[in-house]
Amino acid sequence: TEFVVIILVEVEDQEYVALTPLEQIEDEESESMEIFLFEYAEDENGVAEFSEIEDEATYIKVRDYCATQVVMDDVEIDVSEN
Repeated sequence: TEFVVIILVEVEDQEYVALTPLEQIEDEESESMEIFLFEYAEDENGVAEFSEIEDEATYIKVRDYCATQVVMDDVEIDVSEN
């Protein structure tokens, strides 16, 4: 599965990225979009590295911040607790 970067943000001096599967971007009939959040960094060669956000409080801050920044035609990031 190929992923697309929705947004790259900085929260508390750390960069984070929101990704979604490419097929969800291309599916014009979809009413929802699955979003994945990761810590983002680049290695010494400039290659992107993604790692899991392990701290729940940090994850919530990043999720909520991304929700305020992402505007894609009627697409919203669900900030409800699952």
